[in-house]
Amino acid sequence: MSSEAIPNVFEPYMLCSKVFFINKSKTKYVSVGLSHQFKAVVRISGSSLKGHHIDFTTEDFRELLKSEEFLLRNLSKVSSQEFKKINNVTLFFITINNKCILGVRNERSQIYIGRETLCELLSLQELINDYIEFLEYHGFEDFYAMITRTVTKLNGDVLANIKNLLEQSYKHLFNTAIFKELIKADPYTVVNDVMEIAY
Repeated sequence: MSSEAIPNVFEPYMLCSKVFFINKSKTKYVSVGLSHQFKAVVRISGSSLKGHHIDFTTEDFRELLKSEEFLLRNLSKVSSQEFKKINNVTLFFITINNKCILGVRNERSQIYIGRETLCELLSLQELINDYIEFLEYHGFEDFYAMITRTVTKLNGDVLANIKNLLEQSYKHLFNTAIFKELIKADPYTVVNDVMEIAY
């Protein structure tokens, strides 16, 4: 199950996010996008109503996928006291209605994932990894730095100068679309970054 979706209003914004639903009711999904530091991030969201989510670096998410055997073995039990840590994320198990459920917790939030949902997530790992590589290949962080440095040399309105530069010199680049999305979502940060470079 995969689809484009509007990010949950309770979740921190991710640029250029792609959403993959992992349960039938579409209350749990995986988002892949760029963090505010322009690094690829994988977010597992546990409830569209409460906005609970766990963010993984790409390295930590791949470590989660490598734990497939450990996770499925424990989810096949009625209960389990085992747990595993991946940096600041803890994987643990609880029992609900005689079924073992995976819990994923960090210092801010926790979500619960059943066996079927986990299997759907695991089945999407190739697509998710492809999108991570796609984002990393385009290197938006370097593109952003180059554009903001260039704009410091121009007089006038910062955002207008950026838009003109993108249209005139980089119109058909994928990174141009990401930059325009960032300007729409957080224009203050863009202007502030330019000012910090200039002064």
